[in-house]
Amino acid sequence: MQKHEIAHEMHVFPNGPHGLGLAKNDHHVSQWTVSLINWFTYNGWL
Repeated sequence: MQKHEIAHEMHVFPNGPHGLGLAKNDHHVSQWTVSLINWFTYNGWL
């Protein structure tokens, strides 16, 4: 993505299985939705 100048971020969480959805039951992982909204806003998509 960087090579092709595509906006991106990567967040790796230390626990939780694949496919957590919104992860409402996991305080740490559930924060990804806030990060996503912030990233969309930063890039002018919201």
